[in-house]
Amino acid sequence: PEIDLAAEGLCFPELRSIKLSCVNLKSLTFTEANTPKLERAEFFNLLSACRMNLALPYLTVFNIEHSSLYEESSEDENQFGLSLSRCPSLVSLSSYKFRFLGDSNFCILPNCETITLHRSECTRHLEIWYAPKLTELSMQAAFSLE
Repeated sequence: PEIDLAAEGLCFPELRSIKLSCVNLKSLTFTEANTPKLERAEFFNLLSACRMNLALPYLTVFNIEHSSLYEESSEDENQFGLSLSRCPSLVSLSSYKFRFLGDSNFCILPNCETITLHRSECTRHLEIWYAPKLTELSMQAAFSLE
């Protein structure tokens, strides 16, 4: 069964860090409504492809490995980029084998200092519109990136 951490009425008001490994999530939905103080989010080997919706004012670290996004319609386009843009305190973004980010991804990262994308398979486009504090950018084996 899928775990739905964004189910109506479910809230973790004091949660500051989450690390999930080998779980079946319905979605990567973490917002001020369900995790208002979240600062660190790490996901490893999510068992099914899921949608992504982040909107976290205090998130500073986002790391995801061996996981996939699910895109069903045009509404799902740019869910990666828009989610990151809705986390204005993000300092570090790291991914390994994070798949299916789609054709259209743009983001605004006002506080991001480090971006590491390793083996982002099926990611064809990533446009960083604004990242004035970026000091480290690592892209390795992003074969589909244009």
